[in-house]
Amino acid sequence: TDRGAVLIELSYQHEGATGEGLSFQPAFQAAIPSLPLLDQAGYSVGVWDSCMTVFDLKTLAVASLVPVGSQPTGMAVDPITRRGYIALAGEDTIAVLDLLKLDVITRIPIQTGDRPRAIALSPDRKFLVTANEGTDTVSIFDPASGVETDRLEVGERPHDVVFDRSGERAFVFSRLGNTISIVNPARALVVGTIGTEAGPLTGAFSRDGDRLYVIHEGSPNVVIFDASGGQVGQLY
Repeated sequence: TDRGAVLIELSYQHEGATGEGLSFQPAFQAAIPSLPLLDQAGYSVGVWDSCMTVFDLKTLAVASLVPVGSQPTGMAVDPITRRGYIALAGEDTIAVLDLLKLDVITRIPIQTGDRPRAIALSPDRKFLVTANEGTDTVSIFDPASGVETDRLEVGERPHDVVFDRSGERAFVFSRLGNTISIVNPARALVVGTIGTEAGPLTGAFSRDGDRLYVIHEGSPNVVIFDASGGQVGQLY
């Protein structure tokens, strides 16, 4: 509910469940799971759950459910302020969470019809960027004030946004446009657009940041781009 959620864990008690003959009386013990340490906590959202799931990164056990709003589609975490930013496609808002208290602090509205599909925080924590599936745009926010400072057009149906290691470029994957838009949030410009295979969904950078690996909805290939310089070119 919008007032909160309680996760109850049931464990099967084998002893005493079987009786004489073929009798069977299953017994369960109910308990509320303990939260993992903050540095060991993982977070995930699902579009139909209306909740953020908190889980233990070591055991992968679910520890808590936090109601956040309608159709959460993406999440970014600020490890310094311990805040989480969740894109809510069903409400055209960004929910801001206190990850210590697991409470929604505030909600940042964006334009009606944007349907934010993904959200990313720059490594220097200066820029928060949403990929708006409903309007084929990206919004650039100041995380400190929650103000949308700029809005840029990108390819059709932006599906995800990923920052490079420097934080100077945000790569926006447009699922129906078959393109990747390269955005410089500091200058509020689309500085480049590269074509790729059918239905780019998301990408990840290599450890040194020199290569970008992209997966696609309509292709079995992982396309690798050279991202080491100012220009981005396909390698494989």
